[in-house]
Amino acid sequence: MGTPDRNGKMDQGCEWPYVLKPRWIHDMLLLWRRKEPYALYLDHATEYTVRELRDKAARRQCVTWLATHFTPSRGAATLNQNVWASYSNHFSCTDLAPAYLAHLILCEPLARQAATLLHGQIISGATMNRSHFGEINAAPAALDAFMRTLLQWEVLAVDPRKGGYMVDKRLCVPLQSFPLLVWVWWLETRHASVTQADFAQLPLWACFETEGFAAGWQRYAGQLWALEKEGGEPAIFLHPTDTAAFTRSLLNLLSADGRRGRQMPRHDERGEVRPESVLMREGILGR
Repeated sequence: MGTPDRNGKMDQGCEWPYVLKPRWIHDMLLLWRRKEPYALYLDHATEYTVRELRDKAARRQCVTWLATHFTPSRGAATLNQNVWASYSNHFSCTDLAPAYLAHLILCEPLARQAATLLHGQIISGATMNRSHFGEINAAPAALDAFMRTLLQWEVLAVDPRKGGYMVDKRLCVPLQSFPLLVWVWWLETRHASVTQADFAQLPLWACFETEGFAAGWQRYAGQLWALEKEGGEPAIFLHPTDTAAFTRSLLNLLSADGRRGRQMPRHDERGEVRPESVLMREGILGR
């Protein structure tokens, strides 16, 4: 089993090196700009996000870790398009937090294994501790960081009876972010179809309230997928056939929505927003 170094990262086994907050991801995505030098983007994100980490080197490491999942690069520059950044400029952190967590669960082995072990156990009021993750090859520090991350997403709460953790709730997925849940699942599986029941029963959604998924399937029927019957079961047949097509379809939904992103990243723990004029003057935003 791995042991943590001075930065909290594990040298063996599954990693979860930081106690994450959904706002960090949202603010980092608000700073994303297309075809920007990647090192410059990471500099900006380090300066204006993850402010709770006082050490700048640790902040840069955390930003870089998150960037591998949400703002990948091509060569030395950011990509031409970023679905996560586009959605973050249209919707609030609260709306998108479930989708952020879903993506992390799908990408990170510790979170994915934890979701499998917790499947069916996320019941409001239930006690949650390290023993629930006994089969995961991870250091205690990684498990603690993961549980404290679930605390930030309000899946867990501090247990006033025993001083550990208890389940607060399963996350409801807003309609506007449901397509992102389907997208991250599709990027992993590349399946062209799935029944609604099979999708809802995936262990990946252990932390999510799946009863609301049906409304999401209905909302975007005809835009992203078709609803049909397969062996008597309601089935989903996705319209996009490749990553580029799926990306275009997701971005088209935002265009049809008709809104323009006007959100700005928070500057510090108090939630202050840096004025757009200041960010333009400092070169963070284009004119």
